[in-house]
Amino acid sequence: MWDSGYRVITTSTKQITSPDDLLSMKLRVPPPPIIMSIFRSFEAAPTSINFTEVYSALQTRLVEGQENPLAIISSTKLYEVQKYCSLTNHVWDGFWMLGNSNMLLAQQVGAQAVRNAGALDAYNLMAPLFEQYQKQLDASQKISLQLLQELQKLQKKQS
Repeated sequence: MWDSGYRVITTSTKQITSPDDLLSMKLRVPPPPIIMSIFRSFEAAPTSINFTEVYSALQTRLVEGQENPLAIISSTKLYEVQKYCSLTNHVWDGFWMLGNSNMLLAQQVGAQAVRNAGALDAYNLMAPLFEQYQKQLDASQKISLQLLQELQKLQKKQS
């Protein structure tokens, strides 16, 4: 299983700081009923759009926002068409490697070894990327907090 991290919300209109901010917001979410029901429970307007069409749906404002793990947001450059990224961490996301056990065990030993080595190689390639995204996020949050503190100081001086 590969760890994709927690899912977060990006929007073009506002930062999400509480469930109330989702009220009537049109968000692209994947089709599984559990995710749709999460956003319906917050009285948002979840919309299922094929992932290949998400970028253009955000760009044309067909939807205000979407939700995905940070790695997906980064690798597909959704940040180019979204202004805000809210670290809601509302669902953990992972990918499972599944198969029919009878079919997998029926494979020749050599094929099993190749399959297993390939899965391990893929994991070893992905894990550092997710770690890198987390480090970048941590650094970005630290900078954002510092900027916010400086802005607050300036506002106090002006008032």
